[in-house]
Amino acid sequence: MLNGNLEVENLATAIPMVETAQLNANLPEPDWHQTTASLSRFAYQHQYEGAMVLESPLSKFRITLLDWKASALLNLLAQPQSLGKLNIFPDLSPEIIQQFLHLLWTTNFLTIEPEPLSLQLWEFHNLLFHSRSRSGRHNYPTVYIDKFIDKLPQFPVVKPPMSDKIIPLPQPNLQVIIQGDFTLTQAIETRKSIREYNDTHPITLEQLSELLYRTARVKETSRLEDKIDEVLEYDFEEQSNRPYPGGGAMYELEIYPVVRHSEGLEAGLYHYDPLNHQLEKITDNNPDVVTLIKDAHLASGEEGIPQVLLVITARFGRLFWKYRSVGYTLVLKHVGVLHQNLYLVATNMGLAPCALGGGDSDLFARATGLDYVEESSVGEFILGSLPNPDSPTATEASASCVQPTEPQSTSDITSITASVGFPASTQPTKFATAEIAPSENKPTILHPHDLDDRIPGLTNLRNQTLGDPRITIVILDGNPDHELSCFQGANISKVFPYWHDTPQPIYPEDYATFREIDNSGIKGEEKQKKLKAALPKPILNRIQGDNHVCHITSTIIGQENTPSPGIAPNCRVINIPINTTGKEEEFISVLNLARAFELALDLGANIIHCAACRPTQTGEGEDLLTQAVKKCQENNILIVAPAGNNKGECWCIPAVLPGTLAVGAIKDEGKPFKFSNWGGNYQIDGIMAPGENILGAQPATEEPKRKKGTSMAAPVMTGICSLLMSLQLQQGKEVDAEAIRAALLNTATPCNPDEVEEPERCLRGVVNLLGAMNLLFGQPSVTISFAGDRVTRTENSGYSAATVIPQVQGAGEAGGVEGAGGAEGAEGAGEAGGVGEAGGAGGVEGAVIVTDSLCISQSTAALVTPSAKVESQTSSVTASTAHSGIVYALGTLGYDFGSEARRDSFKQLMSAVDIDGSIVPANPYDARQMVDYLDQNRDEARSLIWTLNMDLTPIYAIEPKGSFAAEVYEMLLLMLNGQTEAQDSDEFVERISIPALRTNRTVELFSGQIVPVITLRDLRGMYGWKVNTLVNAALATVAEEIQEVPQEDLHRCLASFLNRVYYDLRNLGQTSRDRALNFAATNTFQATSTFAEAIASGRELDTIEVDKSPYCRINSDCWDVKLKFFDPENSRRSCKVFRFTIDVSDRIPVTLGNVKSWSVPI
Repeated sequence: MLNGNLEVENLATAIPMVETAQLNANLPEPDWHQTTASLSRFAYQHQYEGAMVLESPLSKFRITLLDWKASALLNLLAQPQSLGKLNIFPDLSPEIIQQFLHLLWTTNFLTIEPEPLSLQLWEFHNLLFHSRSRSGRHNYPTVYIDKFIDKLPQFPVVKPPMSDKIIPLPQPNLQVIIQGDFTLTQAIETRKSIREYNDTHPITLEQLSELLYRTARVKETSRLEDKIDEVLEYDFEEQSNRPYPGGGAMYELEIYPVVRHSEGLEAGLYHYDPLNHQLEKITDNNPDVVTLIKDAHLASGEEGIPQVLLVITARFGRLFWKYRSVGYTLVLKHVGVLHQNLYLVATNMGLAPCALGGGDSDLFARATGLDYVEESSVGEFILGSLPNPDSPTATEASASCVQPTEPQSTSDITSITASVGFPASTQPTKFATAEIAPSENKPTILHPHDLDDRIPGLTNLRNQTLGDPRITIVILDGNPDHELSCFQGANISKVFPYWHDTPQPIYPEDYATFREIDNSGIKGEEKQKKLKAALPKPILNRIQGDNHVCHITSTIIGQENTPSPGIAPNCRVINIPINTTGKEEEFISVLNLARAFELALDLGANIIHCAACRPTQTGEGEDLLTQAVKKCQENNILIVAPAGNNKGECWCIPAVLPGTLAVGAIKDEGKPFKFSNWGGNYQIDGIMAPGENILGAQPATEEPKRKKGTSMAAPVMTGICSLLMSLQLQQGKEVDAEAIRAALLNTATPCNPDEVEEPERCLRGVVNLLGAMNLLFGQPSVTISFAGDRVTRTENSGYSAATVIPQVQGAGEAGGVEGAGGAEGAEGAGEAGGVGEAGGAGGVEGAVIVTDSLCISQSTAALVTPSAKVESQTSSVTASTAHSGIVYALGTLGYDFGSEARRDSFKQLMSAVDIDGSIVPANPYDARQMVDYLDQNRDEARSLIWTLNMDLTPIYAIEPKGSFAAEVYEMLLLMLNGQTEAQDSDEFVERISIPALRTNRTVELFSGQIVPVITLRDLRGMYGWKVNTLVNAALATVAEEIQEVPQEDLHRCLASFLNRVYYDLRNLGQTSRDRALNFAATNTFQATSTFAEAIASGRELDTIEVDKSPYCRINSDCWDVKLKFFDPENSRRSCKVFRFTIDVSDRIPVTLGNVKSWSVPI
């Protein structure tokens, strides 16, 4: 029976959810025998606190079902039923069933009469959502913090990156924009939905960037406890502030631009990072992405196809942990205010905006791979350029509107915004001016760094950029531990050198042993003895290299909020280990360093950080290495290297080479270290940077370490240079490596002679970052015109590539010897004295020692495992070529045995020879004897390692392959035989050309040298010649065309050209540039006509240049070889340039077109 009108015994109980709940007891009781009733379409049954309950948005009661029979009766009531039809249970009397109906009727769960129109208009889910997201009809909690407060860290204030394909966005200058913006009233009154677009002039990347920046960026992050003096009961973690309001400052909304047609941005699906103001590309166009655009087109009325669709999603957990029943309604409210932001800003910018009423959340989940329950789309907004250029828009803005800017005080912004009709609270408080000059007010530190106080201007620079992933830094050193937390999330990879094999990993116990000794406080020779006793020498060398490169890599790219934060965490780093053998001599090998620089060039480097120090007391490097460095510099690559820690007793290559940026070390107090090298070219191309107490990572441990030395100062400069390059890109400029180097050197602050005993030790001076930034970016002139659907940007860059002005120093710098005595002198000598000193609190990292007047590098490199594939990214710098794997090299032929056993086997098999009547054992190193033996035993040629040599140094191992391998071996034998002929013989071979393909294999020669293997599959392009014979053949071929030219002069010039290519411009023949140059040397017939014309006019060869050809056939790789001739007898006469184009896309290069010539001024 019904007790108190709330319970039907053993069947159901009605529980009031709110205090205003009342039964409809005053209504006349229906005659249940005559009346048919059905369950309201708004009623729903679900599990609640372990029981089945019945609820409805029309009722303020919750019916608890006490027996399964109650659910069965409700099932019958899905259709109109009378009391008699419900009497189906023998143990339930008609009276009990009638009481159950009465309970449902008085609590508004039954429908007897037709619904009124006001109720018919409601869908079930709409009315339920309305009632449950508002108070008054339920007792579900709106806020419930206790239950999920411990889960909050799972929902960070900013969503982690979704992709490593980053597109940085230019930051608008709000101060300038505000001056030309509509008032709030104008924007509101002008706002309207526009669904047509101008596809001839689509929305630009700059416009999309400004729209996102003004409407949805993270203006600041903070903690609630920092704003409230009282003690909080809960830790609400980090919160953010954005241009639109958000419940509890949780900000759960994310924006995903779906781009169909935009100027400056590829089609595809992106995610907007509101903190760093950048896009993360998730995917290119695929069927799901295309369908998203099509659906938006249909939903907007099938007028114009949207150029950009902004899909707004909610990370529900970010909001729902706190707001329970009202959580979803808050999401939709946030979408509404964000839509209004987008409308008003887009209207100001002269764009075509339109909010959509719905979208396919499941389709979007498939396109992005998002969990529908965790994060789902909740709003859509379409964009494009205005179809009518005369549509009203904000006035023209003159000055820098898209440049990264410095923070300005909130009061300054408020005074401006109040004058144009926007409340100050709605305006951003950062990035208000493009001036780089130091402000009177101390700038806000957005990204604190350990070096902020030691490098004035670093805060300003890092406030504007933390780097750009389009800037690639290649580090030539050892093998860093990429598993460290400071590298997690970084754009970092390794490329294994093709000339070395993969090393075995080092055991963690060995790292621990090294750290224990290194941190024990023992120094100098005693430490070295303990290390050598505890670890094998190759392992010790590798560990020292690992420590070295971990430290410098983390200094450059270590991620924020980790034990070892870096200066430019958003740049891209590629580590190339150049000592994977544990042998010290491998680290500074000329051939290996040259290979490493060329590999870095092929990888698209913008900066090469070379930690190696090849000692020199002359300041001059070997030609092979010097040419590799010069080639990188010609390709707009900045080379940064430590000056070395030898107290000026010798210098380091490549640091001392012209055009590099050599870095010396200064103490925290601002004085140069005594051990920091100086003199020579360092006085022209050297700069000082902090090199004491530099924080960095160690392998196999999360514990960072502070070290000192020029090797610690150099990565500081590399990080700064990468930020300056990033800022160039983000301001829409091309990367200019030389401008950055020149700006840093020309603005460096010389040491005060009153404070520094030997000011020349400061090289050009101490880094002056503010001065360099002013020189590079100061006083820019930019005009941005927003006219209709177009943005016109006129820019006069605020910097010029100033040339380096040498500072003439006093005599004796190059050979200066440090003064005697002094604590610093003793420390410098002691710390630099031990080979392999890894440095520490009192150690000098990467120091070198002086032994018998020769400097031996202490730096060591580590070994590396093959890395994952490195994806190239678009850069503003055009490298010489992508690495093709093709080789077209010049040199001489040689052979090697590889081992003593192989050599001895040849010695035993070769016949004894008769020398002056005496029979002596065969000598396998005698090329003539080897030729005779191989001529009789052709198959034995496969047992030799055939090498291509340059100046007697093997650079490649030649491996004939394929069906023509026998013919290739025979050609190699003929070439070797030609090299044994007398030089005056017509059969003498002085030089050969080898067109081949590179492999990822290497081979160790008998000497221990490791060289890469190249493969030859046929005879095409294999030539052997003598310079004089080749010249004679060329002259004979074109004899009729050059009758007026003296043969002797032409012969001399041609021979000089061929020898110059081989000796002065020698190279490995790997890059497209080098292959074009080498082929030009073999194609003497075309060069002959060029020389003939030049010599006939009285000119001599001056320079040889190879540049990428601006015109080329499709799928070809064309290069222009330019020969410049001058008149040695008339310095005022113009020079003559001859150009012929070579396509090097195939293994055998080919010339294109005829030779072109023109005159140029001297």
